[in-house]
Amino acid sequence: MYEATIPARPEMVETIQAWARNLALAAHLDLADAVQQVAAALTEDAVRRNQPTATVTVQMTLWETGLRLEVRDPGENDQVESEGVAVVSRLARAFGTSKNRTGHLAWAEIGREPNTP
Repeated sequence: MYEATIPARPEMVETIQAWARNLALAAHLDLADAVQQVAAALTEDAVRRNQPTATVTVQMTLWETGLRLEVRDPGENDQVESEGVAVVSRLARAFGTSKNRTGHLAWAEIGREPNTP
């Protein structure tokens, strides 16, 4: 698992895009473009939900046939931008969101499910 933490500022979305793309290029060259776009969409939504002083944590878990991205933030609301949902739903095999007392989680799986031919 790989992890990056950024301040919830719009200019940091590009940092996460590059980070996610570089990890994907090393493990799943064919998924790099999709990973970059999904990472940007999920991170942009997290940044919009929070004050610039908050932190956003992005995790990537790689498996043989794909990967899972998770974006966590302390946001109070469950706002998800429809543009971001459109990008993620087009490129991810599965995705979802949840909210609990510590904040918001958005996740997406790209590629084939682990242990499937």
